[in-house]
This record gives sequence, C-alpha cells and structure tokens, in this order.
Amino acid sequence: MRPVLALALLSLSTLAVACGSTTLTRTGAVQPARPENCAFEVVTSFPKGPYTEVGTIDIQPGQLGRNVYRTLGGVEEEIAPEVCKAGGDVAVAQANAYGRYDKAIVLKRGAQASTTTLTSASLDPKK
Repeated sequence: MRPVLALALLSLSTLAVACGSTTLTRTGAVQPARPENCAFEVVTSFPKGPYTEVGTIDIQPGQLGRNVYRTLGGVEEEIAPEVCKAGGDVAVAQANAYGRYDKAIVLKRGAQASTTTLTSASLDPKK
C-alpha cells in the first residue's frame, strides 16, 4: 500500500509543478480585499497620480507552456484573484527578456496607506 501512496504523492507534486504558480507578496500596508471579480486596470508603465504599492505578483511558468502569458489580456485573467485579494486598483505588468509577463506590481489608488515612491527600479528584475 505504501508504494502506491508514494507514487500518488509524486504524481500530484509533478502535476503541481507542471501547471506553474502565481504568488502574491504583500509589500505595503494591508488593504481591504475587493470583491472576487473586481475591475482593475493592467498597464505596462506606472500611472500618474497618487498610488501606493500594496504587493507584487510573481508568475512562474509551468511545463508545456502552462502559465505563460504574452498578452495583457492573458496576464490580467491570471492575476485577477490576487489583485482583488490585495485590494488593488491597478497592476503594472512587466515582461521579461523573452516577452513573457512574469511579474506585476499591485497599486492602490490614492494615498490611504503609507506613501511609497514608485520608480522603474521597483520593476528591475535584477534587484
């Protein structure tokens, strides 16, 4: 019985890696979550106006091209649950050197939380 259980666990862990993952890391003051299917903007450069960074989202690709996004529409659908959970209004998507969106900075409109100076350095993958 134990070999069957070990094989089942190995299969499940392999399947999880094959799918990739999308992870939210909170970087600012915790904001109230928004409704599950909240509306938000996805942009590729920081918007003008008062915004506060509330988190970053990392998108790890899986095997066979799963969890790989080359369009803003695709990445928007993937990150929506995390943006809404973080209370975000805007996600600044960043493409890597291969043109795949693999990171987003989640912003809250207004200066309700502690103010954060947003610069292009926030998106620098080398940091």
